[in-house]
Amino acid sequence: KFGKPLTDEAIEGLKKHKYSCVCVSYLDKYVMTHFWNYILRFIPVWCAPNLLTILGLIAMTSSTLMAVYYCPDLQQPCQAPGSTWYFCILGTFLYQTLDALDGKQARRTGSS
Repeated sequence: KFGKPLTDEAIEGLKKHKYSCVCVSYLDKYVMTHFWNYILRFIPVWCAPNLLTILGLIAMTSSTLMAVYYCPDLQQPCQAPGSTWYFCILGTFLYQTLDALDGKQARRTGSS
């Protein structure tokens, strides 16, 4: 039989937890925040924040699957076309951008 994975004190701590994001890097604070605010202007207000999250997930998953297709074990020298790695860069960039935008969109639409 399995024991209880968390103590009652730990469970109470989880119930009280409130997510809070703080920009700690200079890049986030002085560059990316301005970029994200600019991009946010092009997202319609009717667009659900969860849609942005799902689009980011699709971008990251598809680029990862492409890399795994060419390099199944991700350890041997890989013979993937160079475009694979550009696609991975694009997928990662889209993921992090959409991840930042979903919170901004939620606050903008009052659904956070």
